[in-house]
Amino acid sequence: GRRAARRARAHNWRRSSGSRRATRDGEHSGPSLSAVWPLWLLALAGAQALRYWAIASLGDRWNTRVLVVAGDRALRRGPYRWIAHPNYVAVVIELACVPMIFDAWITAAVASVANLVVLLGVRIPCERDALAWAADARPDA
Repeated sequence: GRRAARRARAHNWRRSSGSRRATRDGEHSGPSLSAVWPLWLLALAGAQALRYWAIASLGDRWNTRVLVVAGDRALRRGPYRWIAHPNYVAVVIELACVPMIFDAWITAAVASVANLVVLLGVRIPCERDALAWAADARPDA
């Protein structure tokens, strides 16, 4: 009777929580694709192209750490001619596009804001200071 129906509803709720959605007939489906997912995927591919162009332009200077050589100046070739931080632009695009492929706009917004806080508050100022130091420093002779 009622007890069995209550257990069935609780079971269906537990199975449908998280990234899975319950359908009317009780079957479960995974995340659904956005109606415009090909556009988000195209933007993601563009971000990857920008990233690889930035890395190729840096050549052996590319690194995940902030490392500078005394006397070196900031690079002004490849995407660096127009964008100060093209790899970070690529990351911002990625963090927006991947969740939006699945219409996960809240995830896209939270991830993008968190990333911007780190980039604008920590990483970019650190790189700017390091590049200023390197430009003013005299290489050991």
